[in-house]
Amino acid sequence: SLTGSVAVTVTQVLGNGNLVVRGENQLDLSEGGETIRVAGIVRSDDIGTDGTVFSRRLAKAQISYTGSGDLASANRVPWGTSALFKLWPF
Repeated sequence: SLTGSVAVTVTQVLGNGNLVVRGENQLDLSEGGETIRVAGIVRSDDIGTDGTVFSRRLAKAQISYTGSGDLASANRVPWGTSALFKLWPF
């Protein structure tokens, strides 16, 4: 699970009033970096009074997280565990 916020831009207003949004947040640290990308369609009714929208309210949501360096490596599942999960029936 990820917790955070990403500022987005409205890239298109659909005929029914829904908004197509897209945004990206990049953070570069000495231990590595991370990028979070968000895109989707949101109804204007789902936008809070403070301008926020929960990701579960995005239709056709495309959310990606990529990382590099020590921070990303610490969160990666070891290859042996990954292979075991693929083969283990339970």
